[in-house]
Amino acid sequence: MNILHIEVTGFHGLNGFTLTFPKKGAVVITGANGTGKSTIIEAICWAVWGKTLRGTIPGGDDEVACEVGLTTDEVYIIRRRENGRTQMGWKYNHDGTFEDPAEFPTMSAAQEALESIVGDFGLWVRSRVFSSSDAVYFSMASDKERKRLLEEVLGVDRFDSAHMLCRTDLNTGKGNLVKLEQGSEILQERIKSLKDRISDYEKYEKNLGPTDDLKVLEDKLSKLEEQYKQAQSEVSEVSAEVRSCRKDVITIESKLSFEAEKVENIKDAKCPTCFQDIRAEYRDNVRAVIDETTAALTAEHKTKRASLSALTVNLEELTGDCDLLSEASYHLDTKMRSVIQSTTFAKEAESSKKQLLASKAAHEEEAVSLGDEKSELQDKVDVLGHVATVLNTRGVRAQVVTNALNGLQASANSWLSRLCTDLSIELSGETVQASGKVVDTISLHIHGGGGGNGYKALSSGQRRRVDVALMLGLGAIAEAASGYSGAMMFDEVFDALDSDGVAAIVDVLSEISTDRLVFVVTHNDELANAIPAVLNITTPF
Repeated sequence: MNILHIEVTGFHGLNGFTLTFPKKGAVVITGANGTGKSTIIEAICWAVWGKTLRGTIPGGDDEVACEVGLTTDEVYIIRRRENGRTQMGWKYNHDGTFEDPAEFPTMSAAQEALESIVGDFGLWVRSRVFSSSDAVYFSMASDKERKRLLEEVLGVDRFDSAHMLCRTDLNTGKGNLVKLEQGSEILQERIKSLKDRISDYEKYEKNLGPTDDLKVLEDKLSKLEEQYKQAQSEVSEVSAEVRSCRKDVITIESKLSFEAEKVENIKDAKCPTCFQDIRAEYRDNVRAVIDETTAALTAEHKTKRASLSALTVNLEELTGDCDLLSEASYHLDTKMRSVIQSTTFAKEAESSKKQLLASKAAHEEEAVSLGDEKSELQDKVDVLGHVATVLNTRGVRAQVVTNALNGLQASANSWLSRLCTDLSIELSGETVQASGKVVDTISLHIHGGGGGNGYKALSSGQRRRVDVALMLGLGAIAEAASGYSGAMMFDEVFDALDSDGVAAIVDVLSEISTDRLVFVVTHNDELANAIPAVLNITTPF
């Protein structure tokens, strides 16, 4: 981001300030402490991102209006705050021709669209803006803090969110895999249960065996019922004949008894009818008639008795036939009912088996689909596991840091050789055990000074040269990592340098500013006068 022009009103005491910047060269801002030398840098930050390096809010919540307009080689931005409320708008800059972007529903959406062009605030600060505290921070940091600072400069914290999302997806995938496995087990249990029930139905069908033809049985029963009706009719007829014959026998026996009484009466010479005395010759005639009648009745009685006996035997036989026919009908009807029941059960069993087979087929299809889904999810979980391994602190991040560490050492030593010839820097990544945990660190070793006792044993001038070299090296690494180029800002970074250091850093700044704008904030007059500035600004404005 190349800064071209700024207009400031009511920003931290900077009021009615307008300045057009050159495209390259050094801009030196000087003044006493507390006179607002860093205000221009803060105004640039606030105009673009709505944030300041020190975290202050311009204008506060009072009624004072604060407005900053900033033109870069890509956009024109204006941000205003009044009565505790902030408004912002921006346009594209096409070589001095400004074009409105699309309408944004909220200021947050407008800011997000702007940052897609100018970049993230944190990355810009790490790669473009350096203060005196930044210069010494890396040198004085602990080995563990030094590692964290390099990760911040590299922006590898982006791996954290990716790693977190990956772990979240991985855990979700594992959870879903467990659910699918449980679902698969339940499905297999259901399929086994269905198979067992189908097997039971098949055994039942096998045990049923062949069944009689119901139509044949119905015909047989119909014939038996006809035979039974006919036999019943014959029994009725024979029973009537038996009753008639028995009545005739009784009648004949009554007559025989009456003739026998007549014989007794004749024995006393009495008339068997009127009981009067009769003559002997008449008695003999009457006796002859009685004997003749008795003989005829006896013969008839014998005949009737024989007929009755024959009819009784016939009746018994017919009754036995009826009983047999009735029993046969009963057994046949029972058999028919059994066949009907078996047929009904067989149909119900067949229907149930079909339903079970259909359910089994559906469950098996679902099991195949579930298996495919489980296999696909397992592949995804495996990939996520590998990605999580790559994204963790032992994966690609460690590789990025290792590569950057080598680049930082080379860059810092290149700058340090310009500032002093007798010192060199060695940076080494180490893994140590701390409180039972593995911790990655970056140690700083100094060669050529301090008697082998490290950074703290150097003179103050040597330490500042090392600080500046490391800071410039970190800037180069941050620029490469973030992709940001354009203006660089140094806020009182070089003020502690001695005269030799000032001369050396002037050469360095002259080289850096050949292709970009470089802001140097300082209250060191020697440094300010030595820098071949294209623009000098003195505070208060």
